[in-house]
Formats: sequence, structure tokens, C-alpha cells
Amino acid sequence: MNRIYMLANRLRKGRSAAAYRSSHRSLLVDTSALKPTESVALELGCIFLPTSRQLSENLPGLELAVELAQSRGCHLVVVYSKRARPVDFPKGLAAILGDRLTFVNHNAVHSDWKLQLDSSRQQLGRFHRGNDAADKRNLCLALASVIGWPSVLFMDDDISAAKDGPTLDAEGLDRALVAMQSAPDLRAIGWGAKDMDDHSVIGHSRSLVGMEQELFVGAGALLVRCDNKTPHFPNIYNHDWIFLIGLAKKARNPVRAIGWAGTVQQLSYDPYLRGRARSEEAGDIIGECLMNLLEDHGADFKSRATETFWDEALLARRELVTMLHARVGRQATRGAKTESDHFPRVQRALLAANEMNGDLAGRDLARYVGILWQDEDRWEGHLEALSRAFSYRPELRQILVSMRSGKPPAGDRKNGKLPVAAQQVRVEPEVFATT
Repeated sequence: MNRIYMLANRLRKGRSAAAYRSSHRSLLVDTSALKPTESVALELGCIFLPTSRQLSENLPGLELAVELAQSRGCHLVVVYSKRARPVDFPKGLAAILGDRLTFVNHNAVHSDWKLQLDSSRQQLGRFHRGNDAADKRNLCLALASVIGWPSVLFMDDDISAAKDGPTLDAEGLDRALVAMQSAPDLRAIGWGAKDMDDHSVIGHSRSLVGMEQELFVGAGALLVRCDNKTPHFPNIYNHDWIFLIGLAKKARNPVRAIGWAGTVQQLSYDPYLRGRARSEEAGDIIGECLMNLLEDHGADFKSRATETFWDEALLARRELVTMLHARVGRQATRGAKTESDHFPRVQRALLAANEMNGDLAGRDLARYVGILWQDEDRWEGHLEALSRAFSYRPELRQILVSMRSGKPPAGDRKNGKLPVAAQQVRVEPEVFATT
């Protein structure tokens, strides 16, 4: 009890990195304000779209991705799983790109291309809600490393261009590529998702009760500079924030590493599900607090993420969620009858977040984050091993052969095979092919 009292006292003394912050915009460079010294754009290797939803649902991200791939003359790579099937991709959109539209069945990719990171084996990683987007995005980074793509654009299938202001359209993408070519410190440039703002249940609850909550950027619309130092996406909620923190940590100037290019729109979803709240809690705390430490201490923040720090973060989070629960309750008593079912659902989601919080300890978070940093070295080694397996820079079509078999194309082997013993995986040819 004395320790909890001491931690609470410390949190109340000024601005603590362990406490929730409504904004991390100080880490974002406004790329629309940059004045490039040259008009040459960084080459875009591909537009990458991970999906698990049925592609016949007319998801807005599909049309935007095709439009952008067409404007840049690059590939659109769709890595799919679960309900998604290439046959359902809108035929009219597919015809626009022709053989520059590529589908990859994520479940049929050989294990040599999928590094099993130690962080994914930890309990905090398993709290994640069965989302495989991080693994798919890592596959794209592996492709970029082997082929030599200077940059890739990550997109989600539920985003579209914003109706006003700078956004992700052909002009906005061109501007971002020119800005990235002109500013070597920039490692990523993103567009924040609005209307259905891209927040956790805590962020949405803050907005609901009138508290300040600003947008940040995420992997739903994110241009990334690729090289052999590009970090990985961990399999946990907020994996894109943790990826961006890794990018900034390795950058020459961490506070100039991430750019803001405007906003996009995102399809609505229900943020107040108990399961969603539970699955978000650990990753949300880790992402938010590492952002705070990066803001306050730059690349030297790693040593400050101690067990005591994470104990403080968990306590600060419980206090915030308890306060939000009370405010939502007060707002419910003043709400209209049409909202009578809404507020109790919000409160139940907040209670679920606090229940999850109670299952965590500072030592759990400290251990997980330590393993994340160790994974960075293994990831770099994975990318180097994949690249060494080819005697030259292959084309995407040749890479598809290796992705299903685990072996470089015949006649193109430098070191025999990829690191893990390869075996032929029988897959239907059309799931590893351009249309």
C-alpha cells in the first residue's frame, strides 16, 4: 500500500511519462509545410494492403489503393487470409492494374519468410485479438528488403480520401514521396484516420466525455522508407505505434523521423466491445508510454522503461479509466433516451479494460518491452539472410516462387537455401500470382 501511495504521489507531481497524454503531435513533422530542395520523388516499391474481410464488400480502401498504384505505376500487393479471397476482388478494379495486382495467400507463405519473434510467444502478445495484420506487414518489409524497394505505402481496406484538407490521394502521395526524398531524416509519413477516429476504447471514451484527444498516424495510411534497418511490427495492439517508435529510435534525429501529411476517412466500427477493450489494454499502455518517453528523452528513452516506470503507468491508467467511467455515468444521467443503451456499453468496456489492467504487473510490461528490443536484432538478421539467399535483386514474380517453397528460384541461389530447412508447400498457383 505504501508503494502504491508513493507512486500516486509521483504521478501527481507534474507531467509524467507514465501518464496518458492527449497528443503526441510534437513527434510529427508537418510535411505539407516542408519546402523540398528538389522535385525528385522517392521511388515507391509497392502499395501493400493486408486484408481478412470479404473483398466483395466494396471496401473503399480497394478503390483508393488501385487508384494510387495506377498513378505511380507500381504494384498493389494484397496479402489475404480468413474471409478474403482473390476471386471476390472487384473485376473492374482488377482490370485497371492488370499484372500489377498481386495476391498472396498469407496462410500458404513458407515459414522461412515468417520469422517467429520471441515477443509473439509472450502472454502479452497472445492477448492480441487474433489480428494477423502485423505479420502481413512484416512480410511486406521482407519483400522490400529482398527486392530493394526504397519505400512502400501501407494501407488498410477501410480507408478513403478525406473530403477536405490534405489527404491521401495521388497528389498527396506525390507530395509525401518528394518530401521523403528531400528530407533524409524522415523515416515514415502518415495520414491520420478521422470521422471514425483511430483511437483505442480509452481515446474514444475521452472524446465522448469532451476531453481533448488528438489524432496520430498509423499503418492504415503510412508511407515507410525501407532499408536494412527498418524495424518489425510486433503482434500486439498498437503494433504500428511501436513500429514507428522503433523507426524513430534508430533515426539520426528521432523527433524529425515521422511526418504528418493530412488525414483520411475510416469506416465506422464499434469501439466499445468488452473483448476489444481487453485486447487493447496492454498494447495501448506500452504504445502510449513509449511515445511519452520518446518525446521526453529522444533515442535515450530505452533505459527509463523500468519495472517501476511500468508500475506507475498501470496505476495512472487505472486512475484514468476510473475517472472516465464516472464521467460517462454522469453523462448518462443527462443523456437522451435514444442514448440510454450506449453509455452502459461504454462503461462495461471501460470496466473490461480495468479488469485487464488488474491482471498485469510492471514486471510483465518491462519484460515484454525488453524482449521487443531483443527481437530487433533477430529481425535485422532475418532480412539479411533473406537478401543473401539471392545472387541478384529479383522481381516480384520470382519472389512468389520462393515464398511458397522456401527456396530461391532455381539457378539463382547464392547460399543454397534460406536459413530454415525448406520444404515444398503445395498451393494453388493462382493464390501466388499476379492477375
